[in-house]
Amino acid sequence: MSVRCDRLSFAYEKKSIIKEISLEVERGRITGIAGPNGAGKSTLLKCLCNIYEPDEGVIYLNGREIACLEGRELAKSLGYVPQEQAAVSA
Repeated sequence: MSVRCDRLSFAYEKKSIIKEISLEVERGRITGIAGPNGAGKSTLLKCLCNIYEPDEGVIYLNGREIACLEGRELAKSLGYVPQEQAAVSA
């Protein structure tokens, strides 16, 4: 499995968080994303997992655009586990 993005950009309202990022993560490779708090690391991952829709750019999973994949098809190949989860009260 490989994940690739070309010129990915994302903004919350008018605040640009990710600007024209291109990267490729190949199968079998361990890749780290480092940066200070608020740099856009989690936002980038959420875009790559199709949780957020980027403002510009294209994301590919195994050579196919993730925007064109059905939810179940995407879930079979890609998952996202957040570092923290919101507490749920009963």
